[in-house]
Amino acid sequence: MCCNKTHKSMEKLFINTRASSDDQAENSPEVQKQKGIEAAIHHTLPIHISFAMSRKITIGLLFLTLVSCKTDQNSSSDPEGYIYSVQGKVGVENLGFSLTHEHVMSRFGLDPAYIGEYDKDSLFTQVVPYLKEVKALGVKTIFDCTTAYFGRNVSYLKEISDITGVEIITNTGYYAGANDRYVPESAYRSSIEEIAEIWIDEFENGIDETGIKPGGS
Repeated sequence: MCCNKTHKSMEKLFINTRASSDDQAENSPEVQKQKGIEAAIHHTLPIHISFAMSRKITIGLLFLTLVSCKTDQNSSSDPEGYIYSVQGKVGVENLGFSLTHEHVMSRFGLDPAYIGEYDKDSLFTQVVPYLKEVKALGVKTIFDCTTAYFGRNVSYLKEISDITGVEIITNTGYYAGANDRYVPESAYRSSIEEIAEIWIDEFENGIDETGIKPGGS
């Protein structure tokens, strides 16, 4: 029952950004709106990069987008499931139009850093107007896939979410693209269980004592 509910919630969660009906008129308002959002994304999110999984390591990016799949009876009062954004618990049915793989900020091309360091004023000047624009075009939620060591800064994500009104969902895990450049050395010395313990702790207790949790529960 739990898995069936998860499947149903995930189907609602990962929203296709293209028209799902072959017979939908090309000039219909829905299609035009989708095209406008897609065009805005290409022009207004220049720091977005594609995720590339390295063949050398199976750690990759563990993006915890699990919805409420608990074994206790509390889930019965939350039939649609929920997920954690940087703002806290959000019902899956409230996520709205979602972009499921973006990088609001990253250190791609720069040296790894556990917590992303940026010129805050410059970053916010660049990012905030873009997120406000896509929100005006109908985007309600962004899944940010920038991991630890790759530039993740959940405190900045929270502030950006506060300013723009966009729900931002962060992650846990490592980025194994760029020839594993952003996989920390500790990952090679650690057991699978030790790595899992780090990620589970972020999931259960929050990231770096911020209280901000990745994905769902």
